[in-house]
Amino acid sequence: LRSALGERERGGQGSGLERCKMSGGSEQAQVVTDFKSWLEKYEQGAVAVAAIHALTTLIKKSNASTIMELEIHLKNAQEQLLNVKYIGERSKMIQLSAACELFARHVTRTALDIGDFDQCKRKLIERGEKFAMQADLSRTVISSNALPFFTDGMSILVHGYSNVVTHCLKHAANHGLRFKVVVSEGQPERDGYKTAKVLKEAGIPVEILLDTAVGF
Repeated sequence: LRSALGERERGGQGSGLERCKMSGGSEQAQVVTDFKSWLEKYEQGAVAVAAIHALTTLIKKSNASTIMELEIHLKNAQEQLLNVKYIGERSKMIQLSAACELFARHVTRTALDIGDFDQCKRKLIERGEKFAMQADLSRTVISSNALPFFTDGMSILVHGYSNVVTHCLKHAANHGLRFKVVVSEGQPERDGYKTAKVLKEAGIPVEILLDTAVGF
């Protein structure tokens, strides 16, 4: 039996799982390229949104013919995304991991709710694109909702870096509010310096202080 199986594998037939991995290999490699291209195009974009965009694009281009095959392609693609290194940017790795996990659960749930493969695939693409669009809009909505909390002359303490937080601060400044931002260094990533740079470019007064000096 082992001999027969060995001959079969050497003949290039292999198992269904192996064939699935081989057929989706180029698609899974492309997902990292799509992920990085999106982040280059949208410098202020969130890593999580870039991951959802890349995985949704993979579904569009996938040659999978069953839910199981599509899930295997997505799982392998997610593993490749998680191999993208962000040295000194631990928060981005957390965002990326969370986005991949949530998307995997979303695919499983959609597959259970919708039995037909083609309909399920269309629904996944539709929801993926909607999520990316809503993520961009939500930043603007959050900034508008945060505006009443700003007052003239206030000092705001910020730790680390966040696209949403910097967007809120710039939005408030654009509405004529005057305030000062105190940013902690954010060791060991030192992402507080990135926050300071973005805010200074927007004309907002910024002061950087040591993480250990926050209490003073």
